[in-house]
Amino acid sequence: MEATFGLQYSLVATAPVPAVSGVSLTVTAGDGATLLPTAPFYLLVWPTSAKPTTSNSEILKVTAVVTDVLTIARAQHGSSARTVVVGDQLCVVMPSSSSGMAAADKLGSGTASSSTFLRGDGTWAVPAGGSEAFPVNAVFIAVVSTNPATLLGYGTWAAFATGRVLVGIDPGQTEFDVVEETGGAKTHTLTIAEMPAHDHMQRRHATATGALSGITTAADASSSNPGDLGPVTGQTGGGGAHNNLQPYIVVYMWKRTL
Repeated sequence: MEATFGLQYSLVATAPVPAVSGVSLTVTAGDGATLLPTAPFYLLVWPTSAKPTTSNSEILKVTAVVTDVLTIARAQHGSSARTVVVGDQLCVVMPSSSSGMAAADKLGSGTASSSTFLRGDGTWAVPAGGSEAFPVNAVFIAVVSTNPATLLGYGTWAAFATGRVLVGIDPGQTEFDVVEETGGAKTHTLTIAEMPAHDHMQRRHATATGALSGITTAADASSSNPGDLGPVTGQTGGGGAHNNLQPYIVVYMWKRTL
């Protein structure tokens, strides 16, 4: 198809039958392969050797292209059906709304609405998860306290993971192998087994004469109640729990329940 000022242009090679209401026509040989965009799209048809006007032209909707044969819907967007004959001119157009702006449903195939978006291939599509980007059981994170039902306009939501951080599931670790499993603690008191191995120094004490007395222990082999022998060191430490928090940032989290 010959490109003229960036528009796709061709001629009617075989007219519709009947000429005023037929729903199929053929364009100049070879032009069907270069008509853009891919169907559906719109064509303006008007007489040869004339400029198109509202009175001598008709807007056609092309619903399918097979080689050079076009399947069409007649009298689109307020235009009137006219007698289409061999040699009439054809040009790809984008009908506009009454405001003069291109109507959304003319930008691509499918249905344009508040719940669809225009894909790169020119098709209006529903986002993954339906018209609602957060399906049931999805988690929504925000730094404002407004319920997502108000922010997003849909769903029933409940506060989620209050006072907890999120962690990815890991089937290889029993602590993390079930969805919504909880665990961990803000503080922890070490057990003896968790303490690092260490020694305490036992000091020798001075006598009244200034000499150092040694520490001597001996076991009483005749005792019928043996036990630990020797002096003990003084205690240290308070036995309190230590902080167990990782670096964090606080947000609002909600889970969609319905």
